[in-house]
Amino acid sequence: MCGIAGFLGNRNWTRTADLSWLKAVADGLAQASEPAAIDAALDGLVAHFTDLMAFPTHMAAVADTAATALLTAVADRVDALEAALRSGEAARDVAVERTAERLRDYAWQLRTEVLGNIGRTLALLPDGAASTRPQHAVAWAAEQVLENLDRLEVRGRDSAGIALQITIDRRYTLDDLPAALRAGAAERLAVGDRHEGLALHVLPDGRTTVRFTYKVATLIGRLGDNGAFLRGRMRADAVLWAVARHADGFSAIAHTRWASHGAISLPNCHPLNARLLNEAGAGKAATALDADADAMVALNGDIDNYRALTESAIEGTGHALPTDTTTDTKVIPVLFRLEGATGNGGGNADRFLATIRRLDGSMAIILQHPADPERLQLGQKGSGQSLFVAEVNDGLIIASENYGLAPRARRSIPLAQVERGGLAVTLSTAAGEPALAARTVDDGAPASLKADTIEIFSRDIFRGRHDHFFEKEVHEAPASVRKTLAGRYRRQDRRVSFDLGAAGGADTGPWAGLRARLADPAKPPIRRILVTGQGTAAIAAMGIEHLIRLALDKAPVTVASAKASELSTNLDGKSLDDALVIAISQSGTTTDTNRTVDLARAAGAWIHAIVNRRNSPLVRKSDSHLFTSDGRDIEMAVASTKAFYSQVAAGKLTALCLADALGTLPPSRSMTRWWRWRPCPSVSRRCWTTKAPSPPAPGPTPRATAIGRWWATAPTRSRPKRSASSCRSFATSPSRSTTPRTRSISTCRPSP
Repeated sequence: MCGIAGFLGNRNWTRTADLSWLKAVADGLAQASEPAAIDAALDGLVAHFTDLMAFPTHMAAVADTAATALLTAVADRVDALEAALRSGEAARDVAVERTAERLRDYAWQLRTEVLGNIGRTLALLPDGAASTRPQHAVAWAAEQVLENLDRLEVRGRDSAGIALQITIDRRYTLDDLPAALRAGAAERLAVGDRHEGLALHVLPDGRTTVRFTYKVATLIGRLGDNGAFLRGRMRADAVLWAVARHADGFSAIAHTRWASHGAISLPNCHPLNARLLNEAGAGKAATALDADADAMVALNGDIDNYRALTESAIEGTGHALPTDTTTDTKVIPVLFRLEGATGNGGGNADRFLATIRRLDGSMAIILQHPADPERLQLGQKGSGQSLFVAEVNDGLIIASENYGLAPRARRSIPLAQVERGGLAVTLSTAAGEPALAARTVDDGAPASLKADTIEIFSRDIFRGRHDHFFEKEVHEAPASVRKTLAGRYRRQDRRVSFDLGAAGGADTGPWAGLRARLADPAKPPIRRILVTGQGTAAIAAMGIEHLIRLALDKAPVTVASAKASELSTNLDGKSLDDALVIAISQSGTTTDTNRTVDLARAAGAWIHAIVNRRNSPLVRKSDSHLFTSDGRDIEMAVASTKAFYSQVAAGKLTALCLADALGTLPPSRSMTRWWRWRPCPSVSRRCWTTKAPSPPAPGPTPRATAIGRWWATAPTRSRPKRSASSCRSFATSPSRSTTPRTRSISTCRPSP
């Protein structure tokens, strides 16, 4: 995996902020004390979120102490209201908890992403607050792209790069630089797409674009090291800030890499341009090249046919790639350049579409062109890569994951389509053009894309005091399990109830749809339950299968679990009218799981999803769903911790709900079983508590001691390997056997 970040700016940076709406929000919060009134006041912040995060608001806070004081006062009031709700008698009420969560979201947003961003942006500027407004706008845009990239580092960080392009509304040459900077800038023109390279292009309309490239590559490093290096080089670049004084517009594309093709090196670090080893071509078959050599491209994914394309379309036409650039990404800008040289396309959008059609594999691509400063080109093919775009007051933001957009937007447009070859998308801030125009790759037909709500905030992925996301997420596991259980059941006398409707009202809780299906006399009774997932979710599925078997003991229902990749091969053409499929996924985007769900649903199965991410594809595909945690508990580390525990907890709830609906457990036994699970969050919290250091080992050479932690508490059991045939038998011939297999609890700690 890799990460792409980008920003395409418009003219909003020239406007002055009107903060009258913020004063109205402050007045509403000052008068609010009850959850309903607090929510109404917070709705004002929600409605003006893009105003809050826009550059004019930022610049007002930099230049006007009254604006800073107003923002601080709102943040203080939000904190005070949250503290009051948290300490109140109704603190555990679901509605109160929901309001308190909103207050925490916006307190974080105000302090970290608005007020905190002032210092981070000023740190990028050599002259700090004394910088000109154009310089400040360039720094603000660059900082938000770098912060976007910081959040994507978990997708890979062996190298990182950013291409920052500034548009000047007149002809600009190196002679316009201060005399002391001209010689160094001239040398940087030859560097191209390498670290601290420079590209300058005068456009036909008289404007000029100047692009600055910064890169870093390292085998070993800590989270944040790459971003810190890039910021340091940008701050120290006197040519950048001399040019930024004249900025009229700007865009940036950036990339953090996990090398899959080519060595970890600066020449392979993205973004990459289209310059060749021999610019003039060679031999009689040489193709005349146009001036697209500085188009810059970043790629997520792999180009499966890049060797064939290199040999036929590049070397076969008399050209050669730079010998020190060995990544497959290099062929994209070169092919794009050759499309123009051979007359195979009109504008950049058509040439980009023609280029994507030649590429095989799963990929997401971004292209920045020096002669097209108001547009960026995006491409997406295959099932393994996607991009997200958010339209905000200041332009368009691009990220490989929604958590890259969460600090600055509340809605995003996903670019993830497998059908008809994928998507080619043009982003534009040009007057009279749509902000986003999408076409399908195979036929070039217009594609309609819709925006989804971003449910998370940047605080959800804040690493805090932890060095690694894995450590952070282990310690968040108890809270994640508690949130999974909260509000999902009701105690009535000495029984557990899953009817969450108000007295005399309809049940609209998470179990309503599933309970209705189980009780529907017009449909076949459920006789088969299959729990499925991929990766860690498949392990959770095994545990949940066991829990359901215990809850449905002796019921006429077959219960089984299988990996989604295995199950999907055996469902096509089968009838599953009497089946319940429980699909598990942290992200809701797992390809194998979603394909299995599509097949099972087409065969008549009821789909119940256990999923973390709201508005994910799995939620849209399911008939009913249960969110783990609060549906926004993002897991960044590769190894799953809190997601796994929450999935098993959600599985226990599902098992007891099924038992309640089917009458397989007396109320007293159901209550007893649930009572044993309620302490799980507090017990697991004690497991993560730091233990005392181990005593030194005896002998003349004491070995090092360490602070030990209890890292995992996981259900384990011995079971025979499930073959594809067993999945096939589930789909075709239900059995009445529900004998539970043996399970043990394994508690792991570091060795002494």
